[in-house]
Amino acid sequence: MSDTDPDVIRGYCLPFPLTHAQIGSAIGSTRVTVTRLMGKLRQRGLILTQGDNLICLPAESINRAS
Repeated sequence: MSDTDPDVIRGYCLPFPLTHAQIGSAIGSTRVTVTRLMGKLRQRGLILTQGDNLICLPAESINRAS
């Protein structure tokens, strides 16, 4: 969360929206698999979605991966 605005999340958002089907096509998987795995990532707080298919990586998840 931002110190000045609690609704602002610090991290990285992809600069363009992607559908689950587009992600699946890009990685050689299916939309169903992407949907299931993204749900698990969301539950663990590793990704967030905003608006229409905008995927964000919160700073905490970036720090956990390094």
